Amino acid sequence: VYNVGGYSYVSIAELAKIIGGIIHVPVIFPSNEMQIVGSPKMLQLNYDRIETEFGKIKYIELEEGLRKTIKWQQELYCKEIVE
Repeated sequence: VYNVGGYSYVSIAELAKIIGGIIHVPVIFPSNEMQIVGSPKMLQLNYDRIETEFGKIKYIELEEGLRKTIKWQQELYCKEIVE
């Protein structure tokens, strides 16, 4: 199983804003914009191995994938809380 985001670039801050928007939670960033030691500003995955194994893949948009993942997690964990 591979969880691949696609070829787009997104910063950790942008990702936090997207997730915050989906779950309707404000995202507050520290006023000190100094990068945390050892943390990357941007990540880019190498898809060569995936495409070698599966061929060209049709990707879904990041926000759509996040929405589906969040919905799945809410269904999974909300069910456990109720039971």
